[in-house]
Amino acid sequence: SAPNELRVRLPYSNDEFGVPANLSVLATMNTADRSIALMDVALRRRFTFRELMPDPSVLEDCMPSGSILDDIDVPQLLTCINERIQFLYDRDHMIGHSYFIHVDSLDGLRRVFLDRVIPLLQEYFYEDWDRIALVLGCSCNPETGAQSNAYPLIKTLRLVEMDILGLNHEDYDDQLDYLVNSEFVDAEEGALANFFKNIPTSIAPAAPE
Repeated sequence: SAPNELRVRLPYSNDEFGVPANLSVLATMNTADRSIALMDVALRRRFTFRELMPDPSVLEDCMPSGSILDDIDVPQLLTCINERIQFLYDRDHMIGHSYFIHVDSLDGLRRVFLDRVIPLLQEYFYEDWDRIALVLGCSCNPETGAQSNAYPLIKTLRLVEMDILGLNHEDYDDQLDYLVNSEFVDAEEGALANFFKNIPTSIAPAAPE
């Protein structure tokens, strides 16, 4: 018999039933998917828990064409985005490297951002586009809407009270709207590099004095 072996006798067949010694039970969960309730302590006692954080270095061996796409260092890009998510939200919501494992071109990288990364950030930040833009390196001056990033994934649109309502009323203020940059969506693959290069290097524009 094995340590901690437990066998039971089935009530109908009267056969003995047990779990073989070479059977391991593995389970996974994303910390970002937890509800407001903590995990049951009884469940925690019965498993060994191992934290597996995003590991961008894995992409160097897993991406079909290598992790450098037209001078875009994808692991560095992911690291930069995750550092911003950790700062603006928490470490449990960082983006996993598996999103990028099958990317083999800049167009494929664009599809990951459009179909997975940006929608995920929308969920994380509850439509707080200012923080989404910060994560993606395309923040703006809140007073003017100006962006220092010449190739932003998220563009700002200034909504001027007088232009839209024909008013200059104290109850209303000019506003900023955010939208996914159509130039990023429609760009030829050869023009995509600038958008990705500017994500880790962009600096938020200074507010006017």
